[in-house]
Amino acid sequence: MNIKDIRWFREVVSRGSISNAAEHLFVSQQGLSKSIKSLEEKLKVPLLVRTSNGVEPTPYGKYLYDKSASILLQWDALLIEIERMSQMERGYLRLCSAYGILRILSLDFILDFQNCFPQINIEYTEYPDLQVDEELEKGNCDVAFHVAGGASDEFYSEPMFSSSMSLLVYDEHPLAKKDKVSFFDLKEEEFIIESSYFR
Repeated sequence: MNIKDIRWFREVVSRGSISNAAEHLFVSQQGLSKSIKSLEEKLKVPLLVRTSNGVEPTPYGKYLYDKSASILLQWDALLIEIERMSQMERGYLRLCSAYGILRILSLDFILDFQNCFPQINIEYTEYPDLQVDEELEKGNCDVAFHVAGGASDEFYSEPMFSSSMSLLVYDEHPLAKKDKVSFFDLKEEEFIIESSYFR
């Protein structure tokens, strides 16, 4: 049974329409219909019925739709783990980092690592703070540089450095006269926050 056929079938059921699903999947309606027919022939049962509004799953189709979600999750996890094993064999390291951390560590940090371990290839990607933790939890990276306070307890975490924060204000601002500023002092100030994905 083809995993692609199951994914396409799920897309049709989710959208209730072969034409809408085909458009979303960037495939032809004929190709998608052929995929569904192939799945029905393998299972020897009808999976969809046509209605005035599009298509609906038969009881067999509903059962396949409900059960296939966990099958696809397991399949994706299996592919990720096989890819991880293959990368380890090839000497491949997927590194992700929160924006700005490598500017603090400097590019020499990566270059020194590659000089020490020339057989290891590094794939490097930067993300917003919270997305780094998500990528690590999904298994999409092997090592992550992240802002403290987020990663799950199931991962080993080693503090590398801490950094003080500075506040820049213009000379006439009331806070400019203070030697130190607390978060409480900023309570009434207006901020532009990049997004909720940053700590």
